[in-house]
Amino acid sequence: MKKINFIKIALDLIMGIVFSLLFNKNVLGGMNFHEIAGLAIGFAVLVHIILNWKWVKNVTLSIFSKKINLRTRIGYILNILLLFDMAVIIISGIFISKALFPNLRIQNSFFNQGTHISASYIALALIGIHLGLHWKWAMNVFKKIIKVNQSSKILGYTTKAAAAVVLVFGIYSMISVNYISNTMQMFTAAQYGGVKPDFQFQQQVQNKNETSDSQQQSGNNSNLPKNNPQNFQDGRDRKSGFLGGGKGMMEGKGRGSASIPALLATNLSIMGAFTVLTYYIEKLLQRKRTIKC
Repeated sequence: MKKINFIKIALDLIMGIVFSLLFNKNVLGGMNFHEIAGLAIGFAVLVHIILNWKWVKNVTLSIFSKKINLRTRIGYILNILLLFDMAVIIISGIFISKALFPNLRIQNSFFNQGTHISASYIALALIGIHLGLHWKWAMNVFKKIIKVNQSSKILGYTTKAAAAVVLVFGIYSMISVNYISNTMQMFTAAQYGGVKPDFQFQQQVQNKNETSDSQQQSGNNSNLPKNNPQNFQDGRDRKSGFLGGGKGMMEGKGRGSASIPALLATNLSIMGAFTVLTYYIEKLLQRKRTIKC
């Protein structure tokens, strides 16, 4: 097996695990880890593109050629969307940074906390679909790593059973974390009480509450909109559980703790659900094309 394939698999696996952990701000040291790891993933994405530069270059130059099949075009467009989504996550993360860039205080009606959360959940789907389109390649590399030369019925049944478990648990995880509503945050103003996002207002509320410990402890949030599901006084989204709270994302018993296994199970299962759906949908379409031929 080529070493480059092993590096690609290892890099993708590490990125998937680290990205899953970023859905809780209390994990592994808090916001410092969250922001440093977020920037590191951005760098890892660039490395991933470089490792696959030959494919990127060839498809880009011949994207409108009849020689390029529909699957390749879909994969190429998906990669562009994923790259754009990652850029949105990183830029919005810098805009709302509290650890690495606390003095920037950039006010923006798009690159805010709602966009950061929404883009992150969308990335779970895009990563899962991306993996589903390349699942055969990934499995071939994995088989060579564990030195499995041919498929067996037992392995086939085991794989299908595992896929079913991942799909079911992934759907359950999406329901638990309000996946649909979270992905729509950047497209709606519902989380701001039905008004246009106002980053300056959010910052004013945060600053006011940060300088009033007594109000935080007593739960006095009279200055916040009553229908505001984002609890701005501590920078967390309690409804979605993103960055440390809410059902399904496992805040942990202590402010500085988080359940790493639960985070991985929840977010990797969501990715996995999209992977399974993509793989079997593509397989079904291939069978239909074969029958027609």
